[in-house]
Amino acid sequence: MIFAPSFVAFLTLAISVQGARIPRNLRRQADAQSSLTLDPAVIQQSLAQNGLGLNDTDAGQTASLTSSNNFINFCLLFTNADGSQGELTDGKQKQGGSCNPTPMGTIPAKSIMPASKFQVPTNLQNYGVNQTFTITMSIINMQTGAFTNPNENYFAAPQQLNTAGQIIGHSHVVVQAVKSITDTTVADPTVFAFFKGMNAVAEDGVLTADVTNGLDAGTYRLCSINTAANHQPALVPVAQHGSLDDCVYFTVGDAAAQQVQAAMTSIGGVAAPAAAAPAAAASATADNATAAAPAPAAADNAAAAAPAPAADNATAAALPASPDASKPFLPSNGQDAQQLNAKFTTLTADSPCNAGDQACVGGGFAQCVSGKFVTTQCAGGTVCAALPLVNKAGTSITCTTSADAIARIAATGVTGGLTGSG
Repeated sequence: MIFAPSFVAFLTLAISVQGARIPRNLRRQADAQSSLTLDPAVIQQSLAQNGLGLNDTDAGQTASLTSSNNFINFCLLFTNADGSQGELTDGKQKQGGSCNPTPMGTIPAKSIMPASKFQVPTNLQNYGVNQTFTITMSIINMQTGAFTNPNENYFAAPQQLNTAGQIIGHSHVVVQAVKSITDTTVADPTVFAFFKGMNAVAEDGVLTADVTNGLDAGTYRLCSINTAANHQPALVPVAQHGSLDDCVYFTVGDAAAQQVQAAMTSIGGVAAPAAAAPAAAASATADNATAAAPAPAAADNAAAAAPAPAADNATAAALPASPDASKPFLPSNGQDAQQLNAKFTTLTADSPCNAGDQACVGGGFAQCVSGKFVTTQCAGGTVCAALPLVNKAGTSITCTTSADAIARIAATGVTGGLTGSG
């Protein structure tokens, strides 16, 4: 059974009332929070084993440290270079290093591990230089909005779970500059362009952070850091699990967008044009859901967008021969893109849609938010269009020029222009 600190305080108060008749097990639990001795009931017997020589030992495993008292005095082993006793963390962010004797705390079930995903920006999205935008991130299986004083209570209490078994905590976002979208240099964790704790309670499972005044021109990596209330990284019950955090890459300024386009072209993909719309995430509904800005054209190895059904009573033209015998899917991709573009001409912001749907509405890139399309207009000279992929079956949706969209469709061998009716 898990007791929150407030409940422990209540028990302590109740026990102090003269004549109060408190069950012995509750009295023991409350007293233990002020006791300077280890209660035998919480000693973990397996900690006395170093893990080697057991049936499930893998080759090359390292022997674990061992303890018969839950490592309660482990920090006595932490010494400075001169042999003097090292500092305890003591709730502070000690940049020179320290030792923290606080227990790890309660750990959620495997089925309730937290995870996050950025809605805005999307991968390879482009913003204008110094343009304000709002980061939006979906998060599951965490009670958000709980954050302690980071200057006095950093790592100072164990991780706690709520009554639903979820970690009680909060999240952060950090933006770091990278040299390019293909750069393999490890980013310096002490250097970042933007950092923000998302301390509010998530609204409909979404957290937000405003990047006021935007960023300088360049290429950036955005990552989440999901933590418990006392800022320690979220702890989960199994070693093999998907990432609890998310990262995306985006660009600021035309030069960086052009660099991405060149890099994607060099590896056989299709990148968004340099003029891809950079719009900030605009508020869409009363519940503060936000619209994603225009998505870049998907690389040909990305998941293809499913083609929308053709307009009622429309009949697909017979498929012509592929202009490239090694790519028999090209004509089908061209027709699928035409059908999507024809469908898009009938859509409005009030058209029904499902969460996550993407489309072109009124010439702008649109995503479905709370059952309605929310549109972000493309940059000057470009329009939203469905394009055929060239290296595998499927289509992508992006901002491009009308001429480019028509040329890409024609290159698949089909006629009829953007919507098949030309």
